[in-house]
Amino acid sequence: MSKYDPRPFELSITQGPRVLAKGTKRIKRKVTWKFNLTAVSTIADLLRTTLGPMGCHKLFNDMYGVLTLSGDGNVILSKLETDNPVVKLIVEMGKSINSEVGDGVTSAVVLVGALIENAAKLYQQKVHPSIIVSGYSKAARKALEILRKNAVEINLNDRRMLLSIARTTLDKQLIGLDSEYLAQLTVDAVVRIMNYKNWNGRLDPLDDIQLIPKAGGEVKDSQLIDGVIINKMLKHPLLPRRIENARIALIDKHMRVEKTKSWAELRINSPK
Repeated sequence: MSKYDPRPFELSITQGPRVLAKGTKRIKRKVTWKFNLTAVSTIADLLRTTLGPMGCHKLFNDMYGVLTLSGDGNVILSKLETDNPVVKLIVEMGKSINSEVGDGVTSAVVLVGALIENAAKLYQQKVHPSIIVSGYSKAARKALEILRKNAVEINLNDRRMLLSIARTTLDKQLIGLDSEYLAQLTVDAVVRIMNYKNWNGRLDPLDDIQLIPKAGGEVKDSQLIDGVIINKMLKHPLLPRRIENARIALIDKHMRVEKTKSWAELRINSPK
């Protein structure tokens, strides 16, 4: 009776059909997390120097030679070109924060970088990942508790404070423009909306304030319109562009004469 020989049943990856692309390398888990840690730390360091009113701006040069100068975290993340899945998660996180809040992308990325760097130190000390996640969750709840305790309510009548908040945000996003004038418009818009809502509703800039860009002109040509703008072209260049005390009819139907099914002829003998 012959011995069982397992060799005929062995599968060789090199002899079988190729699944991965040529040149693909397999990286072990210990190397992978270090590689991802380095990627996140690099992104956090890139944005850390832009944080705050004294932060620096970054200059990007894309493949077409177009230069972009910005200190806004969301803009900087959008300029990153990478295949690293962790970096892609950071970019998507920034997009989500920017769409929901409109600010705080840089602070969030810097905070994530610090959390991951400290988590890596605990992981090297043989602390289980689930324990690290649990500790971070408890720390997040404690941080929110402290923030709510130390939060200061903003008074709509404190225009100096409102202008300071608006100016700090705009200075990071507008370079060489009159951020002071735009800060005035921003504060005026917010105060009007919150007074209309009697401070009971939550301000939603995407729903409560509409931005209509127009080509040409200067920053100080921007206006705050307390009403509705119908952004349509005039049917004829000789039509008036401004009418005082106008009466407006809102009609939810087409303003046209429907074609009749039967033939008819209309003759006008006199203009009276």
